[in-house]
Amino acid sequence: MISAAAWSGFAQRSVVEVRVLHVLPSGGMGWSGGIRPTLRQLALSAQLSSHSFELAGLEELGDAIADWNPDLLAWHVACSWQSLPRLLRRRTLPLLLFEHHYCAGFEKHCVPSTARFRAMLRLCYRSASRVVAVSEAQKYWMEEAHLVKASR
Repeated sequence: MISAAAWSGFAQRSVVEVRVLHVLPSGGMGWSGGIRPTLRQLALSAQLSSHSFELAGLEELGDAIADWNPDLLAWHVACSWQSLPRLLRRRTLPLLLFEHHYCAGFEKHCVPSTARFRAMLRLCYRSASRVVAVSEAQKYWMEEAHLVKASR
């Protein structure tokens, strides 16, 4: 049983707000157009009322981090050799990498060097605290190709 004094102290504490900064590629994700409306809907959901969201492109990322002081980065930028240095510079914050871009079919039909491609993905994925697959098939491919451990 909680004492009245303990309950009073608990009730007076404010809910801790988690500040999530969503990092988008330059110009958003114009090929889909869906990420910004989806993130707006998430920001309005009752389940995430203890979270606040901001969006930043790669160009303004440094300023957004300094100005807003996020608790977590949600990385929506495609992994590439070009984006890897920016990803590595953000290792001071917890980072969720959302893999919207690559799958087994892309690798099979569009990648000339599987070894080089997988090396790049492994480096990017290891730079993140967690990697989010957008489908079960993609998750299976990531695990079978040893791109990321199932625990991450």
